[in-house]
Amino acid sequence: MEVDDKPVLITRIHLEEDTGKLIHPVGKKHSLVDYNRAGTPLVELVTEPVISDAKTAKKFAQSYQQILRFLNISNADMEKGELRCEANISVQEKNKWKYTNGQILPVGKYKLNPKVELKNINSFKYLEKAIDYEVKRQIKALKDGEKLVQETRGWNNDKGITFSQRVKETSADYRYFPEPDIPPLKITREWIDEIKAHMDELPAQKIKRFKDEYLFSDKEAEILAGDKALAKFTEQVICELRSWIKSTGDTWERQQHKLAKATANWLINELFKHLKARGQLISKLKITPENFAELICLVYQEKINSSAAQTILAQMVKKGGDPTDIMAELGLEQLDDKAALEKIIAEVVFKNQKQAAEYKAGKTNVLQFLVGQVMAATRGKANPKLLLEILTNILKK
Repeated sequence: MEVDDKPVLITRIHLEEDTGKLIHPVGKKHSLVDYNRAGTPLVELVTEPVISDAKTAKKFAQSYQQILRFLNISNADMEKGELRCEANISVQEKNKWKYTNGQILPVGKYKLNPKVELKNINSFKYLEKAIDYEVKRQIKALKDGEKLVQETRGWNNDKGITFSQRVKETSADYRYFPEPDIPPLKITREWIDEIKAHMDELPAQKIKRFKDEYLFSDKEAEILAGDKALAKFTEQVICELRSWIKSTGDTWERQQHKLAKATANWLINELFKHLKARGQLISKLKITPENFAELICLVYQEKINSSAAQTILAQMVKKGGDPTDIMAELGLEQLDDKAALEKIIAEVVFKNQKQAAEYKAGKTNVLQFLVGQVMAATRGKANPKLLLEILTNILKK
């Protein structure tokens, strides 16, 4: 796996059987044992010691979560305990160690400092904070002449500190033993190739394809391809737009950049706003990709302006439905009649002679006020380009 174009090597991925979990109440002298997860199979991934900062660790964990979700392995919700991150941290003096064959080795007579394992981390934000804190704690301890010990430490969200849970002497403390009921598995190259052939596209591959195929920016591609349901919805919308532009006699290649940008804008800046306000997932959305693409087409053809489109989108989020029907029902079709607009704008200028005079005197910032008055008079239906053209011509007289 890669994080910021740098490889994060994986030591192994293995199956385990969960034994339960320990709960350490803050301020109490006792711990609780929760056996609800006992016997549940789990997958553990262990990385090589190549991650050198908290931010990279956080990004790696987020990328791993994406893969688990894309492949339908797990929802990997950290707050529900479906994904757990345990960071192993050690600090060493610069140029006194080297990384060789998956191991951190001392240079010369230097004695490596022991590692500390962090547990009780239930979010990516706290993963980054816990690592940052622990690195600073270990550095300070060494500067103060303290001797570090190999131990397991918990993370306290409220206090923002780590605390000792138990000291470990050797790896034997883990007490691993084979599962006698599971026979050895023979993994063949043919089996691996068959799995690869039927495996879904991984997030990193999809993000790259979104940039190459749809000309999305890095940020747009990461957002739109970062969630499986959203990526599917996005591609369905673009498929509809391809068909529509072809039906007009135009080509996707000529209009791709404009339509792809419009798709990204209406998804990321407009639709997300409604989903966030409602606490709704895109998989539960009442809007079909066909209707969302139609809304983009209405804006693209200038049948409605941006303000009207936002009103229509709000209705679609609540009830679903065809955007053209909603446009007709609410009377939001863009006003492109030049004569009608000239009459309305002339009336607005007449009612706001003070602002008109200020504009003529050089205060160009009042133009937006007059535009707003015209939009109010037309209930937001005026063609913005035509409005501005007519308004500036009238003000010049």
